[in-house]
Amino acid sequence: MLHEEFRVVFTWTHEPGVSSLDRATYLGLIDAGKLGGLEASVTMGRVVVHDQVATAEATLLRSDVRFDAVYTLVRDDSGWRIVQDAVAATRL
Repeated sequence: MLHEEFRVVFTWTHEPGVSSLDRATYLGLIDAGKLGGLEASVTMGRVVVHDQVATAEATLLRSDVRFDAVYTLVRDDSGWRIVQDAVAATRL
């Protein structure tokens, strides 16, 4: 599901600055239990497809954080893959 060039670009709305994680770092944090693991509801927004590239908006809501995300996807021989997750996180 994640493209080889995947990255996350994120900001906490209450803190200045933008950070990014490459695919290996992101997956390593998930494996270490430092990301994910909490249940969230997902609301999909606008999805736009342009040939081999698409964007999809989503809001993920947990008990402690709201994530407003825009995913960029590319289509290859294996199907659609997420190449970027741009997200603004807000503590509740």
